[in-house]
Amino acid sequence: MARLEARGLLARSEAEGDARAVAVCLTETGTALIDRALVIHARVVHETLTGKFSETERTALLRTLSQIG
Repeated sequence: MARLEARGLLARSEAEGDARAVAVCLTETGTALIDRALVIHARVVHETLTGKFSETERTALLRTLSQIG
């Protein structure tokens, strides 16, 4: 966690009401990094998995996955 804080990706502060706890939150820089990573992740999932299916196959896959959980 110290390295992420040093890179400006997260910030620590005292937790409200409990001196033993520490609150951790993403900084604007951390949020921007996560946002970029999610876009890349979605593209890779599409290119390697869902993009290889027809629309009918994608619908069936989503239906099956929703039944699982």
